[in-house]
Amino acid sequence: MKLNLLLALIVSAQAAAAATSKKTPEQLRGQLKRKLQEDSSGDGTGTGGDGTGTGGDGTETGGDGTGTGGDGVGGDGDSSSGDGTAGDGTSGDDAVSSPCFSRFNNVEVQGKGMTAMDSIKVGDYVRTGNDDFSRVFSLAHLDHEFEADFLQVYAEGLEKPLEITGMHMLFASGKAIRADEVNVGDMLGESKVSDITSVKRNGVYAPITESGDIVVSGIHASSYYAFLDRIPFNQHVMSHFFFAPHRLMCSFDFDLCKNEGHTNGYTNWAYWAIQIMEKSNEFIAPVQCVLAALALPFLSAAYGFEQMLIAPFTTLAIIGFMVYKKNQQGISKV
Repeated sequence: MKLNLLLALIVSAQAAAAATSKKTPEQLRGQLKRKLQEDSSGDGTGTGGDGTGTGGDGTETGGDGTGTGGDGVGGDGDSSSGDGTAGDGTSGDDAVSSPCFSRFNNVEVQGKGMTAMDSIKVGDYVRTGNDDFSRVFSLAHLDHEFEADFLQVYAEGLEKPLEITGMHMLFASGKAIRADEVNVGDMLGESKVSDITSVKRNGVYAPITESGDIVVSGIHASSYYAFLDRIPFNQHVMSHFFFAPHRLMCSFDFDLCKNEGHTNGYTNWAYWAIQIMEKSNEFIAPVQCVLAALALPFLSAAYGFEQMLIAPFTTLAIIGFMVYKKNQQGISKV
């Protein structure tokens, strides 16, 4: 009787392990989203949130987050990764909140050809979505040792997957969306997404181009990430507006940009703003919308000022046309 009971327990354990060893793309994205939500609660202390150092509600190897997994998803993993897949419970909060590309991506650099992501430098001209090249004026995130979880987006006709964090944006049907919102079957340009998996890598990189976009591993992506989870605004456009003063300064003296410094892996030009945005993401949706709405006029003004200095005649022509149309509307009403 005892032997039969022991065999039954062993079979049940093997079945449970098999059920968690392979996850669908939807489960992987959901897992990353859960971890991002747990990030905002601020309990990534390496003790597993509401569990103890041995795993809280789970076992010694799974629990609610092991000592090495911070906010790892309870009971889904082993003692080293927190979920048994290609990674989901690394050292604390930062591993999942970092919006970047991995070093295993390739970018076409003018005059150099295909170049590894970790070799991109400020001043390089890289391929963008309009089949042209745009200058990299900042490496918003640069950390060769930082460990993060990346989505691997496989698409038909491409030799290798795009490795990108869930918060970073790419273009699907011409619209900038978060990478963790992409589904199998979606069209990324002319390529159809065939599979989505997850992997853990060391090294995070986020080159910012003057055009605001970049082609990475054959997929058209944004230079920016979705900094707030619950707002209806176009965050690609808002981020592009935010970097207007930085772009403007680089256009007058690019040496200032070539010598940019970094704090905790983030460019000093935007480190303060990144900290504010991470704090803002802890608020509920209505508060996030209000904050974004308050910021939008200032961002628009910064972008307008940049355009006036870089292309004054074009800007004046646009303003003149808008004034003319408004006057015409007023006359028609009379």
